[in-house]
Amino acid sequence: MLSWLYKVRKSIALSFLAAQLLFFLFAVNFLASNRPRHNLSRSALQHEITQTSEKFPENKLSSSHQHSSLSIYQQSSPSSVQVVAERNPGKRLIPKLTNIPLDSMDVCEDFKCKFNSEIRSVFCELHSVAFDLDKLHTNPGGEDLEQVWGQGEEVEFVRYATGAVSIGTNCQCSPKDEFVHWTRDFCSSVEETPKTCTMKIPGNTLALTRYEYANLFHTLTDWFNAFQTMITFELQLPVNVLLLDGHPKGSLDDSWERVFGQVYRIGQFNRNQTVCFEKLFIVSPGYASILFPGNSGIDAFKPEGRSMLPAFSKFFLSAYDIRQERKTEDFKVGYVLRKDYKAHPRIGERKASRKIVNYQQLLERVSKEIPSNFQVVELWFEDMSLEEQLKAVSEINLLVGIHGAGLSHLVFLRDSLTSVYEIAPGEYGARQFFRLLSNLKGIPITVSTDPTQGSDSDMILDIETHVKYLKQAIDQALAHAI
Repeated sequence: MLSWLYKVRKSIALSFLAAQLLFFLFAVNFLASNRPRHNLSRSALQHEITQTSEKFPENKLSSSHQHSSLSIYQQSSPSSVQVVAERNPGKRLIPKLTNIPLDSMDVCEDFKCKFNSEIRSVFCELHSVAFDLDKLHTNPGGEDLEQVWGQGEEVEFVRYATGAVSIGTNCQCSPKDEFVHWTRDFCSSVEETPKTCTMKIPGNTLALTRYEYANLFHTLTDWFNAFQTMITFELQLPVNVLLLDGHPKGSLDDSWERVFGQVYRIGQFNRNQTVCFEKLFIVSPGYASILFPGNSGIDAFKPEGRSMLPAFSKFFLSAYDIRQERKTEDFKVGYVLRKDYKAHPRIGERKASRKIVNYQQLLERVSKEIPSNFQVVELWFEDMSLEEQLKAVSEINLLVGIHGAGLSHLVFLRDSLTSVYEIAPGEYGARQFFRLLSNLKGIPITVSTDPTQGSDSDMILDIETHVKYLKQAIDQALAHAI
């Protein structure tokens, strides 16, 4: 009898243990299936958290970093400090290159700059930078164009109140002549008293304000200046990018994250936050660039530009896995053609100027004049993503177009067996934008001017004259073999 009772008790105990085991396995499986998923291995994720905890041991690491269209950087709770984890290092390297001559200017111990007075470029390294978002005003930025039709440009730029920014300890900034455009307003807003952070972003962050953000040429100057900032301070990827503007979504925006790293928009942080950056690097405004022909003394920096611009091109294309090879078996003539498009809120559906009215007849004639193994390619950039544009241009030997931002793609042509043919009507014949770019890129350019044409009128090109200049440009490309 006792033996039977013992067996029953043993059976009940084993059943109870089995039930506990099943419950434990179910709980583990449930937690695993509902935990946040990261594109990191377990060891990489553990390394990322450890590294961040070492930098900010007193703070709690946010478990997730959600993105939406507005107010995307949210504090986890009023009493905690959110620390955004750094990304794993990238494989794309910034080469060591000869920079333009730069003088030093120290604002304070934690705010040190390098500048060139000829072209008014200024690049700065700042430590422990805090933004008080209650004293800084702009649109959130990143909105779909349809949501902001007709809005004024002034709401897209940052208005800095005094005390919007603090840098390190006891740092003051009196605007100097070297600070131009947005950097002057930024400097004027710096106050001496340090701030208490509610969010900390570690690592290196490139900070810039974009002006003509929807224009390829002006965006190119911003990209290049960001690249030059990394050369100046010997930075490597990955870096963060802080957009100090409130522009709506543009077709070129995705490039910042693709090429450089995590992007933050200053207008999308919560207004009650004080956001701190471990190291902030000021990117010189695009208007103050060696790529901008209006700057005085630009000829003095062509040697440095000829070193940096081809390197920038390779660096930029590598982000899109585009590897250019010298090809001799085919020759592509790419025509940049223009059409109406939506660019930014102030113009709505833009009626593109300087369109070639007779382009179909023109291209038909060109196809008959060039060798049979040559190919004519129509480039309608308004219908293409930036990646599609870059891939198409990287295959082009001769880039042809009327003066306009699309010709900025000459920067991404191959270094050999390439040339540019610019058609410059009216006053554009005197503008040096693409002649400077081709010079710095090291490829030949042919320019045909016609002062009798209206600068922004649609054009009917004289086909005989066009073919004559086109053949010259082809000969230049074929002779330009490296």
